[in-house]
Formats: sequence, C-alpha cells, structure tokens
Amino acid sequence: MPLEIEKKFLLERPFCQMEFGAIEKTEILIEQIYLKSDDEDVERRIRKKGQDGRFTYYETEKRIIRPGVRDETERQIGIIRYDFLFGKERDESRDIIWKKRYCFDWENKKFELDVFLKPERLAGLVLLELELTEENDTFEIPPFFKIIKEVTDDPAYSNFELARKR
Repeated sequence: MPLEIEKKFLLERPFCQMEFGAIEKTEILIEQIYLKSDDEDVERRIRKKGQDGRFTYYETEKRIIRPGVRDETERQIGIIRYDFLFGKERDESRDIIWKKRYCFDWENKKFELDVFLKPERLAGLVLLELELTEENDTFEIPPFFKIIKEVTDDPAYSNFELARKR
C-alpha cells in the first residue's frame, strides 16, 4: 500500500487568496463524507471534488501507522457508487465537510491549503498540508503564511476528528 506522509500546520485566519501572491495554484471544491468502518483503525470516506462545475468522485481507506504517516488506498468511483455509499454506509456521527483546497508547489514540494466552509463550526479554519516522499525530508514553509503551530501529531486536527458531531 502507498504511504501518505504529511506535515500539517494551523494557519491564522482569515485567509485571503492574496497571500499566495503570484504563485500558480489550483482551486478545488471538496465535499468529504465519512463512512462506517468495522475496524476502528481504518478511516473510510468518499469525496466529491469539483472544478468549473465538473465533479469527480473518490473512495478512500486510511490506516494510521503513526502521526503523519498512513497507509492509503484511494480509487476513483462513479456517481452511482458515491450515492450508494452515501445512502447506505454514511457515518451519521460525523458531519459532512465542505472545503476549498488550494494546491501549489513551493521549493519543489507539494502543498495543499484547506479553507473549511462547512459545517458552520469549522467555517474559516485554515490548515496547510505538505506531502513528503520521506519522513525525514527537509522542507520550507512559504514565508507569506502565518503559522500558528504545527498540528501533525494532534489528532484533533485530523479531518476525521474535525467531522465528529459536537
């Protein structure tokens, strides 16, 4: 299984697209829904990702190895399977998350900046994720972002926990 290795940072809000300056970025709208799982070590979800009014659908399973490192299996699915999983396997103890994702490269590293839109209690939350190829890769955070703290090891900032209904 491919490993997902990431670092995650909490940013000051409000976030403004102007902070990117002239950096080329891709903007994606994401709807994220968690599914029931018989294994407490496995997170299951479906996602709808959209650009320019067109959407693609994904089904993902993640198994946590240690903070910031997970086994991840993701595959593209059709809308029929997406609707089926939403209707039959949705985890009702978790809210549906809507967020805008900005993908960009900085210093030869891939970054994803998520601005949460819904549920209302998460609106405005901004998290910056950095995808690494090795756990001990060196990296530099873009200087134009105001980092509050690193939250890689804080389970409260995982999307899985953020989706938990309060």
